[in-house]
Amino acid sequence: MIVSMSTSFLGIIVGGLVPLFCFGASGVLNKLAAQANVGVASLLFFTGIGAAAASLPFLLQERMVSFGLKGTLYSFLMGFLWGLGVGFVTFAIQRFQTPYSRLVPIFNMNTLIVVLVTLWLFAEWKEVKTVQLFLGTLFIVIGGTLVALA
Repeated sequence: MIVSMSTSFLGIIVGGLVPLFCFGASGVLNKLAAQANVGVASLLFFTGIGAAAASLPFLLQERMVSFGLKGTLYSFLMGFLWGLGVGFVTFAIQRFQTPYSRLVPIFNMNTLIVVLVTLWLFAEWKEVKTVQLFLGTLFIVIGGTLVALA
């Protein structure tokens, strides 16, 4: 018997649960690399090579690859800002011996920035249950604050 899943549910699995494990594992690897005394510049360089390698399966499944100026600029800025964030996390681990378990809840509050900007910029407030979203946001703030103070 084949179970039919909605595209919405598949989107949650593919875009939510798989990245959950990928980002979680990459965070542990960031800490391991920092403990192995890799320089921040080297970490970012080899992370970039890893990200380029991760593009290969997606390139193989795409029918058309495009490099429009606007999309390319947004992609570059996304990578640049992500790299700065990872660089500062690694720097804090190495220079200040900050426990990674305390940093993660703080920097993962980036979710709040994304939620607020997408609600406003892309008018996603029309598509979501805002009461639940704001309650979840409140829990993120409380949880992040509690863990950071632990």
